[in-house]
Amino acid sequence: MVALGYAMSEKRRLSLQQGGGAVPTIGGAKALEKDSEVRNPKPPQGARKTRVNTMRNFTPFGDDSDSDDEGDTSAEGKLRRMMIKQKENGMTALKIFQKFPSYFTGSMTKAEFEKGLKSFGKKYTTMEILGLCASFEVDSDHTRIASQKLADFCFSINSMAWKAEKNRNKYKVGDPTAFMLGHTKARPSEVKEKELEEAAQKKVEGDDAKGAGGSGGEGKVTNPP
Repeated sequence: MVALGYAMSEKRRLSLQQGGGAVPTIGGAKALEKDSEVRNPKPPQGARKTRVNTMRNFTPFGDDSDSDDEGDTSAEGKLRRMMIKQKENGMTALKIFQKFPSYFTGSMTKAEFEKGLKSFGKKYTTMEILGLCASFEVDSDHTRIASQKLADFCFSINSMAWKAEKNRNKYKVGDPTAFMLGHTKARPSEVKEKELEEAAQKKVEGDDAKGAGGSGGEGKVTNPP
């Protein structure tokens, strides 16, 4: 069998020589392999690992950590990134706004606003605080911060977390009562109006009682004997 195999191999070699074909040799095979490497070079060491890591870090819907404000170094950009981070940490909009004292009264002092900002562990310079206050202050009172403006700012953030929160709360930017988020705590104006109504009602009832008492018993119905 070995002799037969050798004879067939020798016959093939002679046939190739007669036909002008190249006889494959060990050296020829190596040359072909080298030529293949030149035509199809192997990726450099570590390239595959880089591609794998890149795909591992890829998110089809974008990264919410910095949203579109990654290069924004302004105070508002800083605030956006902070608010996005709070949402990523699982905080709801209601819990975020509860960090700002007097938020649900409709407005807050600049000191209360600054206290709320610092409660998230982020440091702001004096100029950044003043800049944010100027953006959110009440139109008719430049000493207070409007809760609605702060809420509109947060619900307008271009991140999936805040967009989902906006849909969940059915929040409408520009709605003067939307900032309450369904919270039942009344604002000072509503409390004052209710107190005035109650006071007026008590006065009317008191006047009626006095009128009935000073009539000398007229109008009373007695049972016949």
